[in-house]
Amino acid sequence: MSKDVFSASITPITRYLIIEENLDKCNGIHVADNKSRFDFLCEGSEFCSQQQICMEVTQDLLELGQRGLVILVGHSIDGDIEALRGIGLDLQDMFDKVLDIALLHQGRHHLSQKRSLSKILDESDIVYQNLHNAGNDAHYTLCGGISLLRKWGFEDLGGSLELL
Repeated sequence: MSKDVFSASITPITRYLIIEENLDKCNGIHVADNKSRFDFLCEGSEFCSQQQICMEVTQDLLELGQRGLVILVGHSIDGDIEALRGIGLDLQDMFDKVLDIALLHQGRHHLSQKRSLSKILDESDIVYQNLHNAGNDAHYTLCGGISLLRKWGFEDLGGSLELL
């Protein structure tokens, strides 16, 4: 059974932006090709050029920053940040905090290697499907991060978000 990790105080904003230049690319060799299987409601998928996506994401983050704390949540996020930088989206200084749930989980359990997103979700009793779809991965990563923080409490992580 899936846990409901979102509360009234946490309302994710969902936009699913698809890079037009990547429409011909697919997975399927080492992981399932689920790029057309986005499972969550939003106003619809938006197909944009790399340049347009960079402008849209930058604008969205600036607007969110005006409203309060902005935390980037990811799973093994360094590669994602580099990939975004490669298309012209430099996220440096766009977030107040970065929370990598793979590193959080690894450190908390004193593991020598990071665990996959699916293993973290399994341990958190979060039911998931269609991983390896960017939008689904983002949704489930946020669910996993919230679940880990609720499970261990902020006190166990140093008493505040400052250490994230």
